[in-house]
Amino acid sequence: GGGDRSAAAAATASAATDAAVSAAEHAVDTADLLELVEIIVPYFLEQKAEPEACDLLLEVDELRRLRTYVREESYARVCLYLLSFASFVPEPDDRLMLRTVLALYVKFGQRCDALRVAMQLNDVPLVKRLLCTERDDTVRAQMAYMLGRQHMFVFDGEDDDDDDDDDDD
Repeated sequence: GGGDRSAAAAATASAATDAAVSAAEHAVDTADLLELVEIIVPYFLEQKAEPEACDLLLEVDELRRLRTYVREESYARVCLYLLSFASFVPEPDDRLMLRTVLALYVKFGQRCDALRVAMQLNDVPLVKRLLCTERDDTVRAQMAYMLGRQHMFVFDGEDDDDDDDDDDD
């Protein structure tokens, strides 16, 4: 009986050591892989191969890094690809893709497109923040029309003075 226990304990310790060594090797392999990704993704974007860059980052679960690589000349194609691909991806990856697109639209000043994606995410606080932080009245009116068309009503508190006029009668 005692020999079986020591043999089992030795086997368990050996398995734990092998697992730790394997995890350490995997961490080194992952670091090497991410170094290569940091070289390949900008190259793909320079060569107008946006789908390949996105796919590579998706494959290594590093889509959030895309925001740092995308430049003004390629953001539109990247966003179009991710938006069309997001409907074929399961949760939560689809939301990650949409949030990445939203961040790119905000980064490059496409506030109405960002609002459209925020509505697709059904993120009411984000919709309200986008609407309330817009400085251009024309763009803000366009955003309000977009929200009204989708029956999404967000009040910013500035239009309360219209209700006071009815009380005077």
